[in-house]
Amino acid sequence: MALTPSSMPSVLAQLKENTHLQTSLAEHKIRGDQHRNNFEALKVQHNRLQETCQRLEEEAGVARRQKTASDQKTREAMSKLTEERDYATSLVSQLRAQALTPQREEMIRDELTGILSAQYLEKLKSLQEKVDATKMYECARG
Repeated sequence: MALTPSSMPSVLAQLKENTHLQTSLAEHKIRGDQHRNNFEALKVQHNRLQETCQRLEEEAGVARRQKTASDQKTREAMSKLTEERDYATSLVSQLRAQALTPQREEMIRDELTGILSAQYLEKLKSLQEKVDATKMYECARG
């Protein structure tokens, strides 16, 4: 195509449009590169955050297992201590029941006095009968 003075304005318009298109294309290319770079940076950050999240979830799982084990040990210790307390309470009750109080001492003394009195009275009665029998035998012999 030959350049003539009449075709000059259209060529200039085409050049201007061509320049505008090239500028637009360059801007779009720069924006595309920026988006690609941002995407790559976000992808790296996302992977790092996923790794951190996974690590934290694992740590939370370990902490939950430790808490469960600790709770179990606490329940077992409480159960053992409760059993020991109950046994000690029972033992104290038994010892209190066996302890000699003034009232119990008096009751035992009365029981023993009653038992011994009955035995001595019976023995006395038996001896009295022997004495009487011996007197009668002596009187009859005599």
